[in-house]
Amino acid sequence: MMPAMASAKDMNGKFGIGVSQTLGGVSGATFRYWATRSFGIEAIVGVSLVDRDGLRSSTTINGSFGVLYAFVQKRTTNLSIGARVNLGFRTAPTTEAQAVRVSDAVDTQTGSTTQEASDTTLQLNAEIPIIVEYFFSDSFSVSLAFGFVVVVVPDEGAVLSVDGHGSASGPGELGFGAGTGGLFGSAGFTFYF
Repeated sequence: MMPAMASAKDMNGKFGIGVSQTLGGVSGATFRYWATRSFGIEAIVGVSLVDRDGLRSSTTINGSFGVLYAFVQKRTTNLSIGARVNLGFRTAPTTEAQAVRVSDAVDTQTGSTTQEASDTTLQLNAEIPIIVEYFFSDSFSVSLAFGFVVVVVPDEGAVLSVDGHGSASGPGELGFGAGTGGLFGSAGFTFYF
């Protein structure tokens, strides 16, 4: 009898759906497709809708797009390196109110105010993650990531919440970091079809 050879995890053509968080602050639903045995693409999308006082609301859309290369492949574990661009977009009404002339208002006794047009903020972060993905089966895996991140906070303030090294959050700040946002800060899972 010959011992069975342990083969590497072959991800060629597999599509996965799951949940994860990037080093650059994007968390949400993850869509991952392995175009070849070692090369994959990934998209992460998260949405937040907040209503305050029945009048003021904000909408935040976070997204990440990246490519992955599995340079070490074992029977139950893959080690990948990637490149991701993280995008955070927020729109919210300004806190200032715009005065309306009394002659234009319905109530001619007192002046009224209306909300100004929404302020929009766009934030872009970049990262190079190193991802360990452990497969419990051919269809289910968990992953942890660490790596390098560049955080660019716009003058309007941060949209993406970055924890750990390089976590710049003040208006106009620029942060560089190496590491992760905590032990499980970049954890995720994927179900493959």
